[in-house]
Amino acid sequence: MTERRSDRVLAIVLSILIHAAILGVLLWGWFQYRRPTATPPSLAIEATVVHNAPPVAQPAPPAPTPPPEPANPPPPPTPTPEEQAAQQAREEEAARQKAQERERAAQEKRNAEEQAEQQRQREDAERAAAEKAEAERAAAAKAEAERAAAAKAEADLKVQQLAQQRKAEQERAQREADLRSQMASEEHINAVQSSPAKAEYLSLITARINRAWIRPPSARPGVKCLLHITQIPGGEITHVVVAGCNGDEAVRQSVETAAYRASPLPAPSDPALFDPNIDVTFAPDE
Repeated sequence: MTERRSDRVLAIVLSILIHAAILGVLLWGWFQYRRPTATPPSLAIEATVVHNAPPVAQPAPPAPTPPPEPANPPPPPTPTPEEQAAQQAREEEAARQKAQERERAAQEKRNAEEQAEQQRQREDAERAAAEKAEAERAAAAKAEAERAAAAKAEADLKVQQLAQQRKAEQERAQREADLRSQMASEEHINAVQSSPAKAEYLSLITARINRAWIRPPSARPGVKCLLHITQIPGGEITHVVVAGCNGDEAVRQSVETAAYRASPLPAPSDPALFDPNIDVTFAPDE
């Protein structure tokens, strides 16, 4: 802090006044010391000396009376102008020091508040930076997860499409194979049905029924009937219809019974010859 010229002048004046006051106090004390002190007059006391007299009880002395308090205390001495100036200088110095102390305390408070505000701003900035970094990490993790999910979905879709394509190709190949197999089977069946093996198979069935037939008394020579036979794999007969028979009812019934009695029918030499519905001509006399 720069010292002003007026402060230096004031300090010099105050120093002179203080020295003058001290000098005045010393002179006043010296004058008081040199002043002669008045001797108070002595009082004459009249007494009688008593020899060998018995002691006489003396009455108790009365209690001392406290001195009366002064009605009004003496007024304090009026300070000299020098003392007044010194007192004023001291008061001004004390006020200046108090003002400086208040200013220093206010400055310290402002500094502390500024430091606290700076610390709060730093903490806020660090917290905001940490939150921003955390948000960026979360966003990056989310984006990475979304990319991974999209890549996985795309891979799954490709796998699914490839599986569907393979399944479609397999189904198409299977249909083509089934179609070729069916066509080959039909061709084989057609070939077998028109081959001598078919006639041999029907001859075996007819012979089996003929052997199982029991001729009724009403049967005339040259009996001939057409049989519609339904069978299941293994040759078991499930249904017989007698049609176009030249015999009576007894003959028709005996032919039907003979067909059921011939079950199971003989197996064909080629499985392709098997037919669940076959027509057989029953003519035992031919």
